[in-house]
Amino acid sequence: MTSEMGQWSQIPTLRAIHDATGRVMVVMTHNTDIADGWEREGDSAGYFESFSPDAYAVGVNIAVWLMTH
Repeated sequence: MTSEMGQWSQIPTLRAIHDATGRVMVVMTHNTDIADGWEREGDSAGYFESFSPDAYAVGVNIAVWLMTH
Protein backbone atom coordinates (compact mmCIF):
# COMPACT_ATOMS: atom_id res chain seq x y z
CA MET A 1 0.00 0.00 0.00
CA THR A 2 1.53 3.31 -1.05
CA SER A 3 0.93 6.76 0.32
CA GLU A 4 -1.35 9.45 -0.99
CA MET A 5 1.58 11.37 -2.54
CA GLY A 6 1.00 9.71 -5.92
CA GLN A 7 3.92 9.81 -8.35
CA TRP A 8 6.26 11.27 -5.71
CA SER A 9 5.97 8.14 -3.62
CA GLN A 10 5.53 5.36 -6.15
CA ILE A 11 8.21 3.10 -4.69
CA PRO A 12 7.55 1.95 -1.12
CA THR A 13 10.61 0.85 0.83
CA LEU A 14 11.24 -1.08 4.02
CA ARG A 15 14.58 -0.67 5.78
CA ALA A 16 16.12 -2.05 8.94
CA ILE A 17 18.82 -1.02 11.39
CA HIS A 18 20.94 -3.93 12.62
CA ASP A 19 23.08 -4.26 15.74
CA ALA A 20 26.74 -5.32 15.67
CA THR A 21 25.78 -9.01 15.43
CA GLY A 22 23.33 -8.50 12.56
CA ARG A 23 20.08 -8.65 14.54
CA VAL A 24 17.33 -6.32 13.39
CA MET A 25 16.76 -3.59 15.95
CA VAL A 26 14.50 -1.16 14.03
CA VAL A 27 12.23 -1.58 11.01
CA MET A 28 11.18 1.52 9.04
CA THR A 29 8.87 2.03 6.08
CA HIS A 30 8.95 4.94 3.65
CA ASN A 31 6.35 5.94 1.06
CA THR A 32 3.73 3.73 2.65
CA ASP A 33 0.66 4.16 4.80
CA ILE A 34 1.17 0.89 6.65
CA ALA A 35 1.20 2.60 10.05
CA ASP A 36 -2.10 4.34 9.25
CA GLY A 37 -3.63 0.89 8.79
CA TRP A 38 -2.76 0.20 12.43
CA GLU A 39 -3.45 3.67 13.84
CA ARG A 40 -6.67 4.57 12.07
CA GLU A 41 -8.54 1.28 11.99
CA GLY A 42 -11.26 2.71 14.24
CA ASP A 43 -11.95 5.76 12.05
CA SER A 44 -14.47 3.95 9.90
CA ALA A 45 -15.43 0.47 8.85
CA GLY A 46 -14.61 1.29 5.23
CA TYR A 47 -11.11 2.46 6.10
CA PHE A 48 -10.54 -0.66 8.17
CA GLU A 49 -11.72 -2.98 5.39
CA SER A 50 -9.63 -1.17 2.76
CA PHE A 51 -6.30 -0.80 4.53
CA SER A 52 -5.99 -2.58 7.86
CA PRO A 53 -5.87 -6.25 6.74
CA ASP A 54 -2.84 -5.65 4.51
CA ALA A 55 -1.17 -3.42 7.10
CA TYR A 56 -1.59 -6.02 9.83
CA ALA A 57 -0.36 -8.75 7.47
CA VAL A 58 2.89 -6.85 6.93
CA GLY A 59 3.29 -6.29 10.68
CA VAL A 60 2.66 -9.93 11.52
CA ASN A 61 5.04 -11.10 8.80
CA ILE A 62 7.78 -8.83 10.16
CA ALA A 63 7.16 -9.97 13.75
CA VAL A 64 7.23 -13.67 12.81
CA TRP A 65 10.39 -13.23 10.74
CA LEU A 66 12.10 -11.38 13.61
CA MET A 67 11.20 -14.11 16.10
CA THR A 68 12.43 -16.91 13.85
CA HIS A 69 15.73 -15.44 12.61
